[in-house]
Amino acid sequence: MLQRVLSRENVDERRRAFFRASGITTYRQLLQRPLWDVAHVVDLSVCETEELLTKISIRLAPASRSVVISPAVTFMQ
Repeated sequence: MLQRVLSRENVDERRRAFFRASGITTYRQLLQRPLWDVAHVVDLSVCETEELLTKISIRLAPASRSVVISPAVTFMQ
């Protein structure tokens, strides 16, 4: 899943290989690592890594499941 998201975010193959080689294969593993460690592993600045993590988090966030009740719906008592 993480590799697919990385490719959608236009992360080049070399950096995706760095993720795999360092043992970061899931989103959870990515979040468990310190930001500076991830930045060093994938050869990005801390700021660029922070932006990438934000994009990945947005893409992997669950869809909103909020229910909207129409005002036209009435309940019988």
